[in-house]
Amino acid sequence: MKRILLFLIFVASAIGLNAQQLVAPGSHWFDGRNMYLATEKFGEIQLLSLVGGKLDTIDLVPIPDQAGWFTLKGVDSNSLLLNQNTMVSLTEDNGRKMLVIYKGGMVDKLLEQTELSAEEIIAERWYPTVEGKYTCKTPDGRTVEMIVERDSVIVDGVNSHYKMITSNGAPLDVVAIYDGPAKGVWHFVRTVEGFNVYKARLNETGVYEELYDEIDDQLYEMTWDDPTKSRWSYLSEVFIIPIHYKKPTLRLIRNHILAEHGYVFQSKGLQKYFKEMPWYKPGKNNDNINLNFIEQMNISRIQGEEAKLDSERIRVTEEEPGIKGVSLE
Repeated sequence: MKRILLFLIFVASAIGLNAQQLVAPGSHWFDGRNMYLATEKFGEIQLLSLVGGKLDTIDLVPIPDQAGWFTLKGVDSNSLLLNQNTMVSLTEDNGRKMLVIYKGGMVDKLLEQTELSAEEIIAERWYPTVEGKYTCKTPDGRTVEMIVERDSVIVDGVNSHYKMITSNGAPLDVVAIYDGPAKGVWHFVRTVEGFNVYKARLNETGVYEELYDEIDDQLYEMTWDDPTKSRWSYLSEVFIIPIHYKKPTLRLIRNHILAEHGYVFQSKGLQKYFKEMPWYKPGKNNDNINLNFIEQMNISRIQGEEAKLDSERIRVTEEEPGIKGVSLE
C-alpha cells in the first residue's frame, strides 16, 4: 500500500496540477478507442459516449477539498489517501490535459482532452506503431529486408507506396501496397517481435478478410530488426491500450520500456532476453532511471492489466510466435 500511495502522490505532484482546472461541459475526451462528451448535471460531471450502439456513462463526483480529484458515482470516498479503490485525477503534462482513472491504486483508464475526432487520433497514432526496420520470412523460405515508413515500404531495396485502409477514418491494420514486389492487400497482426502478415481481400459484404485457400493461406513473419531501438520504443510517445495483449506479452512490453533506459533486471530470464537485444545498454544500477509521463502511465496501465485474468479482458487479438524459448520466470 505504501508504494501505491507514493505513486499517486508522485503523479499528482510531478505533473504540476493546476487546482483551478475543470472538466468543461462540451469538452471531448478520448480513451484510445471511444470519444466521450463532458456534460454537467447537479454539480457532477458526466462523460457520455456511444459504445457498440449503447450509451456509456462515466459519472465523476468531485471530492471536497481535493481539487482535481474525483470518485466515480456510487463509490464513497472522504479521503484521497484512505480509499484507493477507485479514484479519478485531473492531470496535465506539457499542455496535454487528461483524466486518469485509478482502480486499486493502478491506472485503469486514460481519457485525453482533444479537439480532434477519434478517427483522426487513432489514424495519427497508428503510424508510429508500424514504422521501422524488419526482416521478413516468406513462405518459400526467403528472408527479405523491409523498412516501413509513413507512406512507403521498402522491400529488398525496392520502394513501394502504401495506404492504410480505414473504416470511418479508423485504421483496420490492413495495408494496400500499390506497386513493387509486395503489391496487394495485407493484414498486419501485432506480435511481440513484429507482425504476422497475411494476404487479404475485400469480400462481397464489404469486409476485408484474410485469404484462406491452398495458395494464399500462408504466413509472412515480420521481425523487428532495428539495432538502435526497441520494438516498443514508440510507447514513450503513444499511450498503449493493454487490453489487446496476453499477460506474458504485457510483462515483456512493460520491461521493454524500462530496458530502453538501461534498467538492470533481477530476473535471470529477462537478463538473458534483453542481452540478445543490440540496443540494450544496461547501466550500473537503476538510480538514474527517468521515465517520462507517458512511459509512467503505460507501465501502470500494463500492471493493472497484468493483475487481471486474460479472460477478463475485452479481447485478445495478438498472436504470439514464442520468445525464442527463453523462460522469463
